[in-house]
Amino acid sequence: MKPGGVFAAWGYDWCRIRADIDEVISDYILKVIEPFWATQNHLVWNGYKHIDFPFRKIPAPKIEMKQHWNLTQLLNYINTWSATRLCIKSIGPEFFEIATDKIKSVWGDIEMVKEVKMDVHIYVGRN
Repeated sequence: MKPGGVFAAWGYDWCRIRADIDEVISDYILKVIEPFWATQNHLVWNGYKHIDFPFRKIPAPKIEMKQHWNLTQLLNYINTWSATRLCIKSIGPEFFEIATDKIKSVWGDIEMVKEVKMDVHIYVGRN
């Protein structure tokens, strides 16, 4: 990188909807698929705090992504995660089917749109 050049890394965190929904997602999906995540994902989830970047840090804005999804859209999103796909390939789709039923029980009408929030972690530094 040229002197004075800027490096930026970013990634987003788990989705948050409402405490009872978040708890079901954690218990029935996140805990099940945890062993299937690539180790690099933890770097993002920890906000890049444990990386010794060789750049002078530049303050970055706090960003929160917001989506408005119904239950089908949320489940389709979760189903794209590499860990979800690997877990299904390894142990089968039953855990996801059980999780879907559990989430439905706290979601309400599956067509009801809810706000889905995700924190964005950003590291910006100057060479």
